Amino acid sequence: MLDIIARILEHTTNIAWEEFRSRQILVDAVVRNLIILGVAARHVPEVVAVAYPGVPWKELRAIGVALDNSYDRTDAEMVWDTVRNDLPTLVPKLQAVLAQAGIEQAESSRPKKGLFAKPPGGRTPRDY
Repeated sequence: MLDIIARILEHTTNIAWEEFRSRQILVDAVVRNLIILGVAARHVPEVVAVAYPGVPWKELRAIGVALDNSYDRTDAEMVWDTVRNDLPTLVPKLQAVLAQAGIEQAESSRPKKGLFAKPPGGRTPRDY
């Protein structure tokens, strides 16, 4: 989840609202990442969510669903407000969850190998 937030903030930190609003591809990319963030939040076990009530789990889950179902009616201003006001305050809360759980923050949770890297004992798309 921290990787997703970092990706969003990396692309939106040094731009103004007017530029964000005018670059539809950037709005789309941020929306996509917020949807992914919502999906990731839905995969957090309820026992973890209850143990860390300082994290707005319900809102995180809801934003992903709302944006995923909004299709072409995405409110860029709401997205911008979320990026500017909510995500920066979420980072230390998620870092605290990891620290309290004794989990070190990985550099990146994304795979380092490409699509066709052979998983252990598995097949790749090239094998078919």
